[in-house]
Amino acid sequence: MVDFLARHNPREFGTEEETEAGDYLAGQMESLGYEVSFEDFDFVAEFSSFEVNGEARRTFLMTNAATGSGSGLLAYVGLGREQDMPAEGLAGRIALIKRGEILFQEKGENAAAAGAIAAVVFNHEPGLFGGRVEEVDIPMISLSGEDGEALLAQLESGEGLAADLTTALKTRQSRNIVADKPGTGDDARTLILGAHYDTHPDVVGANDNAAGISVLRMVAEHISGMDLPFDTRIVFFGAGEADLAGSDVYAEGMSEEELENTIAMVNFDVLGTGQKQQLVGDRELTEIAASAGRDLGIEFEVVSLEDDLLWSNHTEFSEVGLPVLAFIADNWQQTRPGEGVDDVKWINPAFLDRAERTAVEFVRRLAAQ
Repeated sequence: MVDFLARHNPREFGTEEETEAGDYLAGQMESLGYEVSFEDFDFVAEFSSFEVNGEARRTFLMTNAATGSGSGLLAYVGLGREQDMPAEGLAGRIALIKRGEILFQEKGENAAAAGAIAAVVFNHEPGLFGGRVEEVDIPMISLSGEDGEALLAQLESGEGLAADLTTALKTRQSRNIVADKPGTGDDARTLILGAHYDTHPDVVGANDNAAGISVLRMVAEHISGMDLPFDTRIVFFGAGEADLAGSDVYAEGMSEEELENTIAMVNFDVLGTGQKQQLVGDRELTEIAASAGRDLGIEFEVVSLEDDLLWSNHTEFSEVGLPVLAFIADNWQQTRPGEGVDDVKWINPAFLDRAERTAVEFVRRLAAQ
């Protein structure tokens, strides 16, 4: 993991950084004897820029909000409730809204109804965040709690703040790195193990997801020396931070025959920090993995798919009807872009070791069934 981060940090989706990281992973798999291929794809990514009095602030575009650009004075409207809107309206202004109490959708609709040309929602705690709406007719972006509170203090002091905001959807290219190991028996089925390898812009991406990449790399090494009756496919997904583009392309592109012949998909994501380790997935698979862990002296918290709060690569495979299992930890929120928390210093090496050993034993038990 340390070696990978030294070479490839950051690995922004759809950039040369991501391509170079993919080349490295492909080389790793080839060195282990896997047959490597590439699945190229285009995807649409969301981008935003936000400047206040000429100073750029880091933001995220809220998914499904309108795109566009505009300039205007910032106007603070509290939590963005209907009663928070000024009587004179917000014509030509950009609404500054605090996160909390009501949905982002309502905040955006209320700002748009009051005449705002855009809405900026800042966090109610430190750090930047990603947001999603059903559909809003004006651009909406998210802002860190620190930046939002600083802007609010300036407004409350009587300072006028002129803002320039641009949001856009851009088509980029990425690829999945696919590594295959044929089975040694008559079982024509395939076990898929995967992890996304990209990051948000300017993010180290230690927990999200060098941790998962590194564990999967080590599991792949163990598997390369095992006699397994079924085929094994290791997939490093590109553009995972762009709405899971890589795993979505892969899962949606599977034929009926491939779906029928796939044993399961095992995902490794954000598994390096927190107080406890978790197994998320279908009951039969989580029971096998939990039992494997217990026999190794490792305890996992088991989480059903219905209670899963992590939207990750396994989600896309579950939606096409495949059994899934995910190795994660309980602090996947410690991956906030731009806040310096997704760094290797926060990684618990024991978590990586336990996930690796349990995953290998899980594969052995599948092979013995």
